[in-house]
Amino acid sequence: LVGRNRAYIEERLPHVAHLMTADWRKAVRASDVVIVAKRLDGLEALADELRPEQVVVDLVGLEGVPATFRPWAGTPA
Repeated sequence: LVGRNRAYIEERLPHVAHLMTADWRKAVRASDVVIVAKRLDGLEALADELRPEQVVVDLVGLEGVPATFRPWAGTPA
C-alpha cells in the first residue's frame, strides 16, 4: 500500500498496519489466501513459496502458479 491508502490504514486501522510487510514472501508464508493484484519483481518464485492448502486469487495472469483462481476465467487454472 502507498499514499493515502497506506496513511488511512496506519491512522485508522493500526492493528492491520501492524500486519503489513514489504516482504511478499513473508506475507505468503503467513497467509491462507494469497491475492495477487500487481506484478512484482521476483514474483515468478511464488509457486515455490506456496503450501498445498493455500488459495491463490490471481488478478494479473501469472504463469506457472498451480491451483490458481482467476476470476475472469471462472475456473481454477
